[in-house]
Amino acid sequence: LEVGDVPLSGSGVVRRLTRERELSFAFESGDLDIARLLAAVPEGRLPTGVRAAGHARISAHVHGRVGAGATPAITGTVELADVSADYPGIDRVLTDGEGSIAFSLDTLRIESFSGRLLGRPVSLRLTVSQFDDPVIDGKVTGEIDLARIAALREDPAPVQGLASIDLSIAGPVKHPERVSVTGPIRLSDVRYEVPSLAVPVVIRSATISLTGSGLVIERMPIDLGGSDLTVTLRARDVLPVAFAQSAAGHDPSLRFTVHSRRLDLGELTSDTATFGYSSLMSARLAGRQLDGRDPAQIARERYTLPLVPPVPIVGRVEIDEFLNPPTEARDVAFDVVFADGRLEMRKLEGKVYEGSIQGSATLDFSSLQPPFPLSYSFSLERARADALLSRWTRLGSGITGGLDFNITGSTTIDESLLPVSEATDARGSVTFSNGEFRDFGLTRALVRQFNIDPGLFSSFHNLGGAFAIAGGGFVLNGWRLNAPKLKGTISGRAGFNGALNLKLALDVPASVLRDAGLLPRGPGLNDLVNRLVGGDKTVALSIGVGGTMSSPVFQLDTQALQAALQKELQKAGEDLLKKLLRPPR
Repeated sequence: LEVGDVPLSGSGVVRRLTRERELSFAFESGDLDIARLLAAVPEGRLPTGVRAAGHARISAHVHGRVGAGATPAITGTVELADVSADYPGIDRVLTDGEGSIAFSLDTLRIESFSGRLLGRPVSLRLTVSQFDDPVIDGKVTGEIDLARIAALREDPAPVQGLASIDLSIAGPVKHPERVSVTGPIRLSDVRYEVPSLAVPVVIRSATISLTGSGLVIERMPIDLGGSDLTVTLRARDVLPVAFAQSAAGHDPSLRFTVHSRRLDLGELTSDTATFGYSSLMSARLAGRQLDGRDPAQIARERYTLPLVPPVPIVGRVEIDEFLNPPTEARDVAFDVVFADGRLEMRKLEGKVYEGSIQGSATLDFSSLQPPFPLSYSFSLERARADALLSRWTRLGSGITGGLDFNITGSTTIDESLLPVSEATDARGSVTFSNGEFRDFGLTRALVRQFNIDPGLFSSFHNLGGAFAIAGGGFVLNGWRLNAPKLKGTISGRAGFNGALNLKLALDVPASVLRDAGLLPRGPGLNDLVNRLVGGDKTVALSIGVGGTMSSPVFQLDTQALQAALQKELQKAGEDLLKKLLRPPR
């Protein structure tokens, strides 16, 4: 007989024709052309464009009672040989396929199937039961050509390499979150081109061990040009989230450690833009443009908001040498904790700007929409002042020497990943020590306007004090300046936009005031002035500073200067008078 285009032949017995019947029939198909069979399948029952060829031989056995609600059992096998399949745009996806499939009314079992998947050997054993709610139990082994697999996607990924798999799979098909996958995936010579990186991600050899609902990676080495990473990862109950975006009945989590001997962002990034993140941040806070463009717009084009991971994450990052030109850091380490939409960086430590840094930060993504609150606390000790200032401020390298710095504050980050000036608030202190003012705009303008000896501002022992950040600027709370020939305090406000509203209270040597033409001259005063200068006296000088950092405007408090001079000249006169009236011995 023929069933559709399938010719069958066989023999059998029907018993008890007049009562409850019992069948026992056996059929065989002979050699079938798979391509011809598929051509007879109604349109829409097979994936569009998929073509298959090869040979099949079907044998079946029907036996059991019929009638009065009884159904005979049907069992059989399908023998496959020379099976091949093509996918639209990709020929010979499967070749050399052969195997045996056993079936019944409630079970389908691939007892063995082997072939070449995209040119690589693969074998499969699989049992499917409970067809109304299918459950699978099987094992797949073989090799996968990652480049050819990636080519199956509508947007092919630029990946090359080989994956050897030996996986056991079990669970209900309709509930992928309950499917268990165990076994190793061994990677070799993997190369992945990431559009945002100037170098490929290369994995020479590594193993991913699937553990049922999770996975383990032990010390996976990753090469990034001249940089490297070694990754250890333990993920629990994450496959349900990956398979079905559901963690129902599971407690997913991820723990990792990442170690790098050398991580050079200058080599890694394909971004050749002139401005780094620090330049964009300072320009954003200052409300100024860079090359005529809004820094936030530049940042939006360059950076993307990180994906909020659906599972809690705990990890540690350790970097022996971190390079982000011109910044160089050593022995960087910190902990990462992500849970409930909050990303925390804890216990940061390292050496940067030739000093030691410690700190922590928390970014809250729980709202899923910007702006995102950011809180932080950092301290930097024994650092190089000019290196930090040139990287993160508009002061450039105008102040040299050592730097001790600490700050605790908060702000919000918008979709550009830059802080919002109006929401930035912080407290801290800074101390510059044993440094110099080198081409520092403020001191240069002060020297020029008052004809002051530049050597007065050439070096200092220490400078600094407490500060606050609020309302779009820095508030200096009585910073002290201690220099070889100069002492004083600095108070007031310096805006992010460069606007200044400061007060300098300086104790200036009288000789400097004389050379600057600020001491009085005239009959009867010269002796007193010479006495004041010769005694190396200092005079209090109060100067208001307005304008901007690049174009400061100074206002000398002449009344305060006159009062200070009057006091000092009076003292000088009294000392001179005492000497003139000293009684003879």
